[in-house]
Amino acid sequence: MTRQQLVDQTIRSGVRPLDLRFQPISHPFTRFPIAYRTSTAVFSVSRGVLTEREYAYAADFGNPTGVRLAKWNIREGLRAVRAFADAGRKIDFLSVRCPASLAGVPDLYEQVRAILAEKDADPAKLCLEFPQSLLYLAGREAGDAIRALRLLGLKTLLSGCGAADCPVTQLVHVPVDFVLLDESTTSLVHNRDKEGVLPQFIRYLQTLHVGVYAEGVTDDEQITSLNRLDCLGVIPARTYRGNLPYAAGNLPTEEAIRQREEAGKVE
Repeated sequence: MTRQQLVDQTIRSGVRPLDLRFQPISHPFTRFPIAYRTSTAVFSVSRGVLTEREYAYAADFGNPTGVRLAKWNIREGLRAVRAFADAGRKIDFLSVRCPASLAGVPDLYEQVRAILAEKDADPAKLCLEFPQSLLYLAGREAGDAIRALRLLGLKTLLSGCGAADCPVTQLVHVPVDFVLLDESTTSLVHNRDKEGVLPQFIRYLQTLHVGVYAEGVTDDEQITSLNRLDCLGVIPARTYRGNLPYAAGNLPTEEAIRQREEAGKVE
């Protein structure tokens, strides 16, 4: 069976080939969702469901399919932003994944501006999430791309911040709005052998006027400590054991919208 036949069969099955899934980002004090991180699930009749863990690497480095997927993510993200607004859900933003290669598109500003013109949604509520490999782009390329996206009113986020292969000093030249701490970095919050490392690291990021979110919290004590460090939000690890009301991820749009923010409340 040819590739086109597989695509046609998937479409005829009634299942969307691509679909956004939502992970709540919770405030470290109120413990309720303030934003959402999305991922794109790929469905096919031959392979079942592919998650980003399975295809992200192949889509990142110079693969034109990764850029096309990023544009789809942006369009769907804007559609979801509108759906949240129509339902009365107040969120800081929702993020969509983009490969580092998107920043190397020569006419990125014009291409993204054209997408924004298609959708009646607030661009400030959409955040483009790039992997730490963004910081490896040569010269001023990454910084210029991020500044262009900011001119369009979009937010940007760098994931994997603090990972072993993340050159964090390059953030001086790449002015993203937010970073998402790698799980290995988040785990330092209560590491007695490296006491003080995480507070100093977060302070360094904050001096660059970068908002900090933490991925991979495993318990409520970590969340409390991250709140004291002025961390803006947390994402639980798969091993999380605690009292976050909305810790589950991989939610469809409708289920994420049905969740409600409850400002000022703690468990």
